[in-house]
Amino acid sequence: MTIDKLNGLSIDALYTLAEKIGLKLPEGLEPVFVIGELIEAFNEDSNDRRMGGNTAVHVEEKKFSGSELDEIDASMEVAACIECRYNETSLHVLVRDPGWAFVFWDIRDDDDERLQVDNNYSGLFLRVIEDPANPDPLQFDVSVGKHDTSWYIHLPEPDTCYSIELCAKAGSRAISLAPAQKVRTPRALGLDLRLGMDEFSTEMAVLSGLETLEPGITSETHSTRIMDEYGA
Repeated sequence: MTIDKLNGLSIDALYTLAEKIGLKLPEGLEPVFVIGELIEAFNEDSNDRRMGGNTAVHVEEKKFSGSELDEIDASMEVAACIECRYNETSLHVLVRDPGWAFVFWDIRDDDDERLQVDNNYSGLFLRVIEDPANPDPLQFDVSVGKHDTSWYIHLPEPDTCYSIELCAKAGSRAISLAPAQKVRTPRALGLDLRLGMDEFSTEMAVLSGLETLEPGITSETHSTRIMDEYGA
């Protein structure tokens, strides 16, 4: 299941696909959020299949396998759509939880052609800036493949503003391809649970170690890769 294929579907077709695979989504979502939920569901299903070896996983696989998968693919082929992709250089960011964001993008054909003929071009990366309003913000780059169109990025701090930009490497230069997208990570679990607590409950929460809880990170998720050699 590719982002290009999902981008080509109407919002009604996206909701129909979500219903077929058992996703319960609220009405009125923008297509970009529905696509994010669908991709996450398909990725989780793929991970489950790789695990194998237990009955629960095999039962779960039935949602996306055999005749059901054929039916979904067939419904996508006949669904009303404009194009498989919009041929626009753009970047979108979906914050998943206090520590992770899902990023997906597309590069216009003529922009890609200009990159390919540049002898200094050596790939793409995502530039992440923490608290961009800060005069001296923390910054790191995440390397992605030339043919990648999506990536999970670890954002170190909860309740913090981040700027994420799609860039190309050309020798020692960084070429901005799409305008930076600004997002804010949600508050961490421990902070949310303490909201509205009275003094006694707050003291008990601190003694229990609630403030030290951190969101879990699964081993299947992509890690970020720092590239110090590429400056702006």
